[in-house]
Amino acid sequence: MDKEAKLKALGEEMKKGIELIRDKKDKEGLEKLQPFAEIMRAGDAKQMRVFVNIGLAQLRLHDIEGFLQTYEDVQTITPANEKEAHLKKEMEEWFHLLMERMAGDE
Repeated sequence: MDKEAKLKALGEEMKKGIELIRDKKDKEGLEKLQPFAEIMRAGDAKQMRVFVNIGLAQLRLHDIEGFLQTYEDVQTITPANEKEAHLKKEMEEWFHLLMERMAGDE
């Protein structure tokens, strides 16, 4: 398999992970996306779509610590376009809702 085919296969795996999360199959989607997130963190080349979808899955699975780490990651990403800016804003809204809920539980 040549380099281009390998990259395309990796892209398909990422896309599949995002689709699983969109279909509310959060555990399966996280399993697909987490390896990519670790590679992106190590290489400092984070993709907004991947991290926002991971954050959504973590919230729905009640993985608060994981969500907070992912939220931190998203804060370091500069949106490349309007869609990414919207995704980042959504993540900010989830964070604020979570903080409000946690403050209400005290």
